[in-house]
Amino acid sequence: MESMVETEKRAKDTVSDYLRRRDMEIIDDKGIGMTDFVAWDGDSLVFVTVIVRLHGAEDLPDAEETHSHRAHAERDAADWLSRNGDEGTVGVPVRFDMASVLILNGSMALLRYHSHAFGGEL
Repeated sequence: MESMVETEKRAKDTVSDYLRRRDMEIIDDKGIGMTDFVAWDGDSLVFVTVIVRLHGAEDLPDAEETHSHRAHAERDAADWLSRNGDEGTVGVPVRFDMASVLILNGSMALLRYHSHAFGGEL
């Protein structure tokens, strides 16, 4: 049985692959606070939070649960922008997305991706 650290890494790898398949450019995958990825999606700067669940423990997070993360995500974005922002990030739309990963068994996982998890762009 893999450890939770290994499970979380596998989930984040799954989300990273998904973002790349959607032609999003990941510019930070080190994580900050609750945010796991920062990426460009066209001209929008996207802050992505990954939530991992094990099969049998709980279901995927629902839309209401995503709203409880808004204040944390906004603080993470402000912190990231204060350290990494430049002329290219001034005035661009910012979006908060959430990736819910349910680990089923072995190499199987179910991914639900919530674009604009908190409503419209800021």
